[in-house]
Amino acid sequence: MHPRRFLRGVDRDAPDELIRELGLSLAARGLGRPSLAAGRARLVARRGDIGEARRRLASIPHETLEPDLATFVAIVSAEVSLVDGRPSEALEAVLDAIEPFAASGDVLWGVPLVALGLRAGAELGESLRADQDEAGLTDLRKRTAPLRGLTTSLPSRIVTPGARAWLATAVAEAGRLDGVIDPEPWIEAVAAWDLAGDPAEGAYARYRAAETTLRKLGVKAAVGPELIAAWRTATRLGAGWLREAIETLARRARIALAMAPASGGPIKSDEPGSPSSDQDVPGRISVARRAPSGHGLSAREIEVLRLVAAGRSNGEIGEELFITRKTAGVHVTHILDKLGVSNRVEAAMAAARLGLIDADMEREPEPRPR
Repeated sequence: MHPRRFLRGVDRDAPDELIRELGLSLAARGLGRPSLAAGRARLVARRGDIGEARRRLASIPHETLEPDLATFVAIVSAEVSLVDGRPSEALEAVLDAIEPFAASGDVLWGVPLVALGLRAGAELGESLRADQDEAGLTDLRKRTAPLRGLTTSLPSRIVTPGARAWLATAVAEAGRLDGVIDPEPWIEAVAAWDLAGDPAEGAYARYRAAETTLRKLGVKAAVGPELIAAWRTATRLGAGWLREAIETLARRARIALAMAPASGGPIKSDEPGSPSSDQDVPGRISVARRAPSGHGLSAREIEVLRLVAAGRSNGEIGEELFITRKTAGVHVTHILDKLGVSNRVEAAMAAARLGLIDADMEREPEPRPR
């Protein structure tokens, strides 16, 4: 069995059997150990054991790998770094491997490199954008230009559903890197992954589709069914990092995951959400672990922002801080202006990236069902 089978999502109890099968099939070629190490690293990283994943990757003799196996190891290395919250490291792993991949002509095997590299770039871009680092963004665009070029040159050479789905994801990630808030590319990626039959990557695409829709339209966007579908898949597959990301997004959008329908439908929206819209949703204030730098926000605005991130309405913010709902709304408006975002969900995301709140310490409110 070719190691590329590990690029497909499987139920959480199946990968151990697949790894044993892969090891038997590759042992005769002397490739069993690197393939098994990379396959195991990908599996345990998705389940949350980054330490073991890195130990497995460190055991691989990279200098002796055949080209397709080297590409696979680079793909796994990038994904492990992304799950570990190290997008710079992930991007380096991709860029180190992308030139040999592009020259090899084996596009079906290496397309995930492009998508993961652009995903790493998108993560870095969001942080640089939050810090208003234009010089850093310019440098990032230059570094990721080869990846972006492949998204336009590869389509005519791609014939399998899986490769098409990876390419659709790469296009969507490129938009995220550029700061474009458009859910349509992610919706297309969801459809592509459903066609390819990969639940793990489909869950990630659904998460991004919901996130982008919320960033565009605010908390009134009807993304509950898709978000619950992604959450249940991530839970079933043991993908803790993705499950936590979905839970954080649902909390900020006041979506009750346990109450949402079991299967996702097409993401749609009702009408653009008002940043100062008031909904009666209980929650708890979050506390930052490190002192925030402020980023132009006053101490009172940081208090308000933390409550916004906890899913509080303007009325609830006013009650908690002993100010009127109107005053709370004015604070929210000023916060959105200073952070350069258009709604409360985006404000919460920006605040987390800037260290003004700590998502790990937020307590989940009990939002109304959708």
